[in-house]
Amino acid sequence: MHTYRDAIRRTSGAYVLYPGIDKPKPISGFHEILPGLGAFAIRPSKSDDGTVALKDFLKDVLKHFMNRASQRETISYKTYDTFKENPADEVSEPLPEAYGTNRACCLMKLMF
Repeated sequence: MHTYRDAIRRTSGAYVLYPGIDKPKPISGFHEILPGLGAFAIRPSKSDDGTVALKDFLKDVLKHFMNRASQRETISYKTYDTFKENPADEVSEPLPEAYGTNRACCLMKLMF
């Protein structure tokens, strides 16, 4: 599921629905609900089919998206702010190296 979450651009989580056990075992790996990975056991039943846990999770996700002080929101804003415009200034000249003409050469001297 990590692969799915990482492969789909701008994805905050990856979750699966599967026919599973009667008693779900919630495991929390983050202090915020997103980003995350998870699974929901959905099974045919007259009393408890597992959709209540899924519904509660979706409510928590909506609540999390409305929280303007979450770390996810802060990262999202900073990313937008960084990439919103093309940079006005360009550096076209070569930058001077810190030591000598080739920094790698100097690092090799320091190592040996």
